[in-house]
Amino acid sequence: MKQDGEWFDREGLYELVWSEPVSKLAPQFGLSGVGFAKMCKRLGVPLPNRGFWARKQAGQSPRRPPLPKAKAGQDQNVQLRRLDDDAQIAFAEAKQKAVEAKKTMEGIECPIELVDPHPLIRAATNRLKRKTGWDHHKGLRSAPDEILNIEVTEGSLDRALLIMDVLIKAMASRSGELRINPEKKETLLRLDGIDLPITLTEHVGRTKHEITPEEKKAQERYWNRSYRDPNAPYPHIPQYDYHPSGQLTLTVGRWPSRTWRDTPRTQLEKRLSEIIPGIAAVAIEMRQREEEQARAAAERRAAKDRYAAKMKERSDERQAFRQLKRDARNWAIANQIRAYIDATTRDPKREALSSEDAAWAAWATQKAAWLDPMIKVSDIVLDAPEPERPSYWW
Repeated sequence: MKQDGEWFDREGLYELVWSEPVSKLAPQFGLSGVGFAKMCKRLGVPLPNRGFWARKQAGQSPRRPPLPKAKAGQDQNVQLRRLDDDAQIAFAEAKQKAVEAKKTMEGIECPIELVDPHPLIRAATNRLKRKTGWDHHKGLRSAPDEILNIEVTEGSLDRALLIMDVLIKAMASRSGELRINPEKKETLLRLDGIDLPITLTEHVGRTKHEITPEEKKAQERYWNRSYRDPNAPYPHIPQYDYHPSGQLTLTVGRWPSRTWRDTPRTQLEKRLSEIIPGIAAVAIEMRQREEEQARAAAERRAAKDRYAAKMKERSDERQAFRQLKRDARNWAIANQIRAYIDATTRDPKREALSSEDAAWAAWATQKAAWLDPMIKVSDIVLDAPEPERPSYWW
């Protein structure tokens, strides 16, 4: 499980990266070597070159460059979370699985056209290639709640379906399964017991719309319309013009998630051997995150239970102490009543008690016994339930 974050300033990070190789440091914080190097570059911290540790291991004393001064606007601190031993082992296993997955997927190629498409792809093709339905103001078409979460323009539809078909089949070879959640309008890729939302979208550019002569005439006709036609609709003129870019973006996962985009040099079809292992890595990372959240939730529940037990103990103790004070007070009052009875009934000038005084003394003695916490006796009147108030009917 991850521990609390530890803050490093530039000097602290500089000393850290020159204490041992980045290849050993990065896994301690759940980072890849490339990610750790990018972070150091962002803070302007130099890294040892490849031969530094070899020369140091050979007994030499290679020189390390000094830490340069921070540039204007450069980050000064970074927070890193050091993993415990179990989390480091899990991170190493996830990395190894990703490497193995990449090896098994090397050489995967995307065909030129759909061949024996997956049933979901076949259904999506029939749904998305209808002549009608391209009425989105950006020229996009999507049907995430029906079949697949694809949102592209008409010109990129064949590419999108082809990429999704290859991905679905490749994931199926790894015991993956694609399913639809119509309530949340999500396409979910289930891999290793983890549901990963998957979307394929196209970036659409926009420019400021310039009014055409036809739109100008439509506006003039509206303003010059007859008073007999007050309900004539105002001509809709778009504020922007949208232009298909053909640039597709594949997003997998929710948090964490990974995104792959078309680049000027390489399209998604050429990066499938990289994307598929990346999806497997997202599933492993999401599983680790869910396990960590479950452990954290269990710790919160345990802490909450401990707090509740402590508060109950305090409450019970206070209640017992209040009862103790009540008992002591009642005991003292009971003894005062007995002393009072004794003082009033032992009059040396009087030979014997009257029947009324004797009855009162017996009644008072009974009340003192009822009040005394050391005597377990009930009172027929004081311990009886409260009488029910009669209802009056008018």
